[in-house]
Amino acid sequence: PSMLKRTADGQFVIAARSVFGSMQGFARIDAEGNTVWTLAGITSLTIGDIAGDAQGNSYLVHADAGQGSRLRKLSPAGTTLWERAHPMSAFRVEVGPDGAPVLGGFPNSGTGGAAFAKFSASGDLLWTNLDASGNGLLLHSAMLIDSAGSTYLSGSTLTEMGVAKVNADGSSAWSKLLPGGNTAGMALGSANQLFVVGGIYTARI
Repeated sequence: PSMLKRTADGQFVIAARSVFGSMQGFARIDAEGNTVWTLAGITSLTIGDIAGDAQGNSYLVHADAGQGSRLRKLSPAGTTLWERAHPMSAFRVEVGPDGAPVLGGFPNSGTGGAAFAKFSASGDLLWTNLDASGNGLLLHSAMLIDSAGSTYLSGSTLTEMGVAKVNADGSSAWSKLLPGGNTAGMALGSANQLFVVGGIYTARI
């Protein structure tokens, strides 16, 4: 397992990597630990991610045969409802307060930075922002969406921690570099604040 998240409907979604090779898998369990569905055997050179909405649907992202990323929406029963390809290299997916998925990652497989793309719940591409950081952000560690629909992606320049924010409409809000090397985690506070944790420092923005 590489990621575990609690969904808005009170269940849990899991992303996992194979021990050997480049295979990706996903699963959903309920709060009692019962398996809702599993999906395995997806070839993906990059690590994938998953998130769930309040209706029990799941959104998962993984590499698309070396040509960008693939976003897939699954029903509460685990049936694929639709799939969409995007040229960015996405490692993260989260669901906003409007129930729509946002992807986060790199502009492409060979370029650092903070790239974002948002799709509607029906699979329409709403917007793309391929350069929200302006500083070649690497080693992405976490992505969050706040109650206003703004999205945050944390990473590193290898010597500094970094966070990039985009607004709900996809426009760049700000990008911040902080001392401390790599980031390890990020959390939203209750009073319009953001906490970033790294190997050396913890910072509040």
